[in-house]
Amino acid sequence: MASLKPTGKIYKIYDSEQTGFIVRVSATGTVSYDLRYRSPVDHKDKTYTIGRANRLALAQARKIAKQKAGEVAAGLDLNLAKRQSIADAEKQKASTLRAFIDQHYKAHLISKQARDPDLILRDIRAKWACELDMNLSDLSIGHVEARRNRRLEAGIKFSTVNRDEALLRAVLNVAVEKKLLDYNPIAGLKEIRGNKKPKTRYLSESEQKRLLAALRERDDRLIAERDSHNQWRSERGYELVPSIPAGGFGDHLSPIVLLCMYSGLRRGEALSLEWSELDLQSKFVTVIGEKAKSKSTRHVPLPTKAVDALKQWASQTGEREGLVFKSPVTGGQLDNVRKSWGAVLKAAKIDNFRFHDLRHHYASTLVMRGVNIYTVKGLLGHSDIKLTERYAHLAPEHYSAAVAVLDD
Repeated sequence: MASLKPTGKIYKIYDSEQTGFIVRVSATGTVSYDLRYRSPVDHKDKTYTIGRANRLALAQARKIAKQKAGEVAAGLDLNLAKRQSIADAEKQKASTLRAFIDQHYKAHLISKQARDPDLILRDIRAKWACELDMNLSDLSIGHVEARRNRRLEAGIKFSTVNRDEALLRAVLNVAVEKKLLDYNPIAGLKEIRGNKKPKTRYLSESEQKRLLAALRERDDRLIAERDSHNQWRSERGYELVPSIPAGGFGDHLSPIVLLCMYSGLRRGEALSLEWSELDLQSKFVTVIGEKAKSKSTRHVPLPTKAVDALKQWASQTGEREGLVFKSPVTGGQLDNVRKSWGAVLKAAKIDNFRFHDLRHHYASTLVMRGVNIYTVKGLLGHSDIKLTERYAHLAPEHYSAAVAVLDD
């Protein structure tokens, strides 16, 4: 093989001992062994790569070529078999739900520009923890239905069960697209049918007053604790931490709640909000399409209460660049406010009210005060009017006007 020199172009030497066996020299001098054969499947001339000369001796390569020629004579297409072997190995490598999520699904979410892929993956792993080490093909309708029944008996809402099953269905659809499954094993599983217009949870006037009072009490307590801490540091000659003005915010929770309550922003939209997306002079917030669920940019006017809260927060933090609400631990984006929000609801004695219900409260308040449902759709950033119609029943004057014709 040392005598084979590069010529600047590919050339081949055909073996005199084994039919179809070729020594191929690349333009740069790399020597490889090939077998030229006619496929018994589609009757086309094809080339099967045996290996490189720096890894195989000529005698070994010739022996392999003879063996492979025998397989062709027995009816095997070498290249088709090789591709199938690679595909089978790939299937085996990503055969479990855990492996597929780690090796394929995350990349899929990123390529589709999904909002917060890491959050979606955490959700799937949490909801389907018991199934992570199951083979994808074993996730049958029977298995999922049995799981569904157990969860419903435990009091889990059907909407939650449907949502969790939709997560798994989406994962398995991608496995089919990547040819790791021949078909989606739960494709025929139907959603649980229930009330298409779920009850909209919003704050009563009394609840709203209690919530705002609980937020104020929490802020005052945090301010007092900060003052006490600074007094302790002062007595020991330590450097003081920044004080909080009386009537200010103890931390980020109150301004986030007030912003969402008076603008209808989703929690994720508020937590990812940047100062450049706020115009406090014109009283507008811009929700960038990349951060919005609908992927569409919208401009939401802010009432005075929201503007005043944001101005106070800007004054306290001394910042007007980057994230509006930074994590006090990492300096990056906040993950959630679940713990502090839950404590405020408990103090306000408000039950069955999620953070997302602040958005429902915003929309419900607008509708009950006579704002057109299509205007509410635009403010909320809904892609379909059907999503907004859940609030339509809160405008009783429309129904009253409709039945008034019976009095004519």
